[in-house]
Amino acid sequence: QKEFTLDKELLLAFVYFDQSHCGYLLDRDLEEILHTIGLQLSRAQIRKLVQKVVTRDSLSYRKLTDKPITEKDKPADKAPNLPEDEELAVGNNSYLDVTVKTEPDQTLKAGGAGSPEGMVLYKGATIDIANLLSRLERSERDRLAVEDKVRDQQADLDVLRAMTSSSEETTKTLASELKDVKKKLADTSKTLQDTEKTCSSYRECLDKTKVHLEETVGAISDTLPKPTPAGATVKPEPEETEKQPTENGQKE
Repeated sequence: QKEFTLDKELLLAFVYFDQSHCGYLLDRDLEEILHTIGLQLSRAQIRKLVQKVVTRDSLSYRKLTDKPITEKDKPADKAPNLPEDEELAVGNNSYLDVTVKTEPDQTLKAGGAGSPEGMVLYKGATIDIANLLSRLERSERDRLAVEDKVRDQQADLDVLRAMTSSSEETTKTLASELKDVKKKLADTSKTLQDTEKTCSSYRECLDKTKVHLEETVGAISDTLPKPTPAGATVKPEPEETEKQPTENGQKE
């Protein structure tokens, strides 16, 4: 059965987004397209609208743009939920008071009365200026708090650096004093060793002198007469008479 293109503009719109020219669009791609064309629909509304036309996660758009030739004169049956589809197709712009910049000196206002204030349409997305300002103020407060903390940490770091420098100087001074003390200790040890050697030589000399004195005293004691006790009479030693030699040369 032959078909003809009933809605050429709709077909061109689908072909524009169908870059591979496969004749269908995936449901997730169709949701992204409806989300980015500025209808101001929520994700749930877009998903509900897409599920009405997709089959097995894809949309064969030729079923919407082409009709059989035998049915071209027949009026199209309206779906029972057509008003809701038309309302979704218009989008939520009527509920929003948005401002779209067209040129540097010109602005275009969209939306009606009763729409919330502070909402701006920028590149197809609705921006809550009040929420952004509050978040900016909160970020500024957080930034100031972080800067205060950084300054405190920097001050603590400077104090630690000063303490470290003082500790390093003290360490150097102690190391120098320790070196001097080690040198003095080495000199004292050497002096002590020399003193011990000198004392040992003096002791040997004293021992030799003692031995010589003992021998001298012993010799003197043997030479001197022994002392007599008190009351004892000393017998005189007989005098030796000198005998005259005889004529024969013999002593009498």
